[in-house]
Amino acid sequence: MKKFIIFLLAALLVVAMGTIAVASAAETSGTTGKQTGEFGNGTLSDGSDNISGHVTGKDQKACDGVNHTYVPFVITASCDGAEYTIQVCSGCGHEKTQSEGADWRVKTGDALGHVWDEANAVIVSKGDCQTPGSVTKTCKRCGATKTFATEGSHNWSDWSVVAKETCVQAGTYKRYCSICGKVDVKNVVPTGKHIFDAKSVKKKATCTAWGTYEAQCTLCGKYFTYSGNDTDATKDGTIVLKIAKRNHNMGAAVVTAATCQKDGQIVQRCLNTMATELYEACDYVVTTTISKDTMAYNPAVKDTIKKYHNLKWVPETKDGMVGHYACTVAGCDYVSQEVVKYSGDPNAVSKTSTGTAVATGTTTSKTTGKTTGKTSSSTNKKGVSIPKTNDTTSNLPYVLIAVAFVGLVALVASKKKVNG
Repeated sequence: MKKFIIFLLAALLVVAMGTIAVASAAETSGTTGKQTGEFGNGTLSDGSDNISGHVTGKDQKACDGVNHTYVPFVITASCDGAEYTIQVCSGCGHEKTQSEGADWRVKTGDALGHVWDEANAVIVSKGDCQTPGSVTKTCKRCGATKTFATEGSHNWSDWSVVAKETCVQAGTYKRYCSICGKVDVKNVVPTGKHIFDAKSVKKKATCTAWGTYEAQCTLCGKYFTYSGNDTDATKDGTIVLKIAKRNHNMGAAVVTAATCQKDGQIVQRCLNTMATELYEACDYVVTTTISKDTMAYNPAVKDTIKKYHNLKWVPETKDGMVGHYACTVAGCDYVSQEVVKYSGDPNAVSKTSTGTAVATGTTTSKTTGKTTGKTSSSTNKKGVSIPKTNDTTSNLPYVLIAVAFVGLVALVASKKKVNG
């Protein structure tokens, strides 16, 4: 019980000491003076030379009316008034006068100025070109209102044409005020655009070149034509002055066959052979020569000869299977060596060549039907070279039998040796 009473007394003592400290601090602050807002709202609302009535409560100190204790007091700026710092007695509220010292009133900031609400201005009168109008505006900051004079405007008519602008001449327009009769004139720069009624062909186009028109401006009389630049398709955006090329239209190829005695050729002509109002006739021709001396391997004679011989079979044996080939083209004396008659077309060639014969294809084995890729030849009793197949696959069964036999003998010998 004693401990509880001692604890309670100590707590009361701490609270009492805190209260005394707060009171002492408050009293001290009242004698040093405060800044903006210390005495009321900091504005001399009554417009008087002193600030009596703004110092209240604990800020009032005893004053004998002579020995004042001054503290600074800020009068805040407004839309119309500047910011000032004045000296006020903390005891009686007396405002220091000019005769009491130079620091009686010090300007510390400019007036804020009004912020007029332009968007919500109220029109009082519109006015015209002879009588000014007026509008009333409200300050967004302080709510003050003010009426402003506005300049009246003319009541203009539509623009009328005095002289129309052209490609080279400026234009002139005017209008009138129906109230005061004032005339307003404006000049318009030349358009730079010409006017054309018609155009004529100056140069016809071809399959490979642009053509051109020529046209005369009806305003200035100047002649214009296409300059040759592909992007210069029009003049001033009013008339097309170029004729587009139409490109070749090639017809079907006409082939004249070659022989062993005469070159052949392939001919193609442009079909744009008729002239028109805009285009020249075209005589473009493409000619490709087929050489009579073109060489190719001929399987009938087994040699590289002229590709364009016309070969005919001339038999030399009763059965007609052995003989030679001769060319039937007039003026050609080609005769082949003695060969076996070819089963196919003797004038067919397998590959074009300029010299050495090139054999094509592969040889097929008559026994197995497999491709060996190898050829050999023998000569018959008449000395004619006859191709034959070098077929190594026909010996394969015998090789297999021999291998099997050797294996069997070795097996038997091995068993006898074991038994002995």
